[in-house]
Amino acid sequence: MTKYLFSASLQAILLALLLQLVQAQEKLVLGYTNLQSAKIPVPLGKEAGLFAKHGLELELIRVTPGHTAVPKLLSGEIQLFLGNGDPVVKAIVAEQARLSIIASLGEDGFNLVARSSIRTVGELRGKRVGVSNPGSSADRIARLALRKLGLDPERDVQMVATGLNESRARLELVLKGELDATIVNTENVMALGERKAAVVLLAELEELGIFVSGSDISVNRDFIQAKRPVVKRFLAALIEAIAKSKEDLDLSRRMYRRHATTSDPHPLEWRVREFLPKRLPAIPFPNRRALEAYLAEAGEKDPAKIESVADFSLLKEITGDR
Repeated sequence: MTKYLFSASLQAILLALLLQLVQAQEKLVLGYTNLQSAKIPVPLGKEAGLFAKHGLELELIRVTPGHTAVPKLLSGEIQLFLGNGDPVVKAIVAEQARLSIIASLGEDGFNLVARSSIRTVGELRGKRVGVSNPGSSADRIARLALRKLGLDPERDVQMVATGLNESRARLELVLKGELDATIVNTENVMALGERKAAVVLLAELEELGIFVSGSDISVNRDFIQAKRPVVKRFLAALIEAIAKSKEDLDLSRRMYRRHATTSDPHPLEWRVREFLPKRLPAIPFPNRRALEAYLAEAGEKDPAKIESVADFSLLKEITGDR
């Protein structure tokens, strides 16, 4: 009888501990524009159970175009947003929105490419430049690049909203002659293979001083205030996911194959062997030079204002960086 009671008590204790563990799982909804490029540690971390390890049930939902994430963050429909931070910064500067960028997973390389018959930037005058949607990151970046090259996007070219969020899809329209130029990332140019001769590289955005950080992580400041330990657990899991993406190359390959727009092995291998180790920071602090660009686009020229749109304290507390 005593043995039976002891066994029953032990089972009750184990059940209680299991219930506590289940209840400790905090649900977070993360909206994302896509899960490619530098964003890959997020789905990888979910697949590897790293967020669950930190007591988080992470739900991933598509939010595109990126500027639609702002009202979703403010309403609490999503707690986190993974994408370009420009619309978030604009909302903070123009509307005093209680939002903040808390991390950035790294920059990507983008290029302005055109049909091979267009050899110079000047020959783009009157031509069709494809973007995804008005106000999208692709639209903003294309307009910024054109201005840097001395062209007025309103008067000198035809800005064409294709509705296509993937730069690879817009590149295909250039190859078909339905567009004259577009902004595309390095991976998709590499994936052209023999067809690369059909396009010409007019400009690399980094050489124009345009640094694209399409993998910023933004959050509502009220959520940080109410759930600071939870946000820190998310960031701690993210740091582990970045490290694992660089160490477990087979898992990274699987993630890229699952979320990439191309099955070409060459750009996928480039992502794993070159991009991940060189572009992804071990500690994903908000990207200062991207933040300066966002602020300038929003009409704010004072770099000191970075602290008003980004929160570095969470990662500093986690890493002990004071």
